[in-house]
Amino acid sequence: GAKDTEVKLTIFREGDEDTRDITVKRGVILVKSVRFEMKEGDIAYIRVNRFGDDTEQEFRAAVRQALDKKATGLVIDLRNNPGGFLDTSVEMASLMLPTGKVVVMEEDGTGNRKEIKARGGDVLSGIPTVVLINEGSASASEILAGALRDNRENVTLVGKKSFGKGSVQEL
Repeated sequence: GAKDTEVKLTIFREGDEDTRDITVKRGVILVKSVRFEMKEGDIAYIRVNRFGDDTEQEFRAAVRQALDKKATGLVIDLRNNPGGFLDTSVEMASLMLPTGKVVVMEEDGTGNRKEIKARGGDVLSGIPTVVLINEGSASASEILAGALRDNRENVTLVGKKSFGKGSVQEL
């Protein structure tokens, strides 16, 4: 339907006796891909929902806030993140890894390998970091979590085994 028009939804929930109607207005819902907040003990919490075309800019803004507030610890929440663009993951890793560290290695069907490395801009590698993952963390979120775990001693992965998506997406 057209924007700003109403639509009636009939909802039935398990355990309820009857359906119920809910009326909502149609419109565009903008969901940010990155959320930032400071927690107790000067811990910066950054939630990344996806790796889209706006994620790198939003992540950089969250990093600036963490640095401005003098965070002594960092939590990066990648739970239920389906991934997205490889380049976004590499750019985000570059803010947390020294230049030249391998972020991801691609291998084609003939065995040719290509290393993609951190591009510079590391401002977070000195801050102890916890990365939250679960079975819904896939693709670019797995790449970021793995790159941080493999290249930094002050990173701890917490959660469940991730999804295991091995494909790469690029613009």
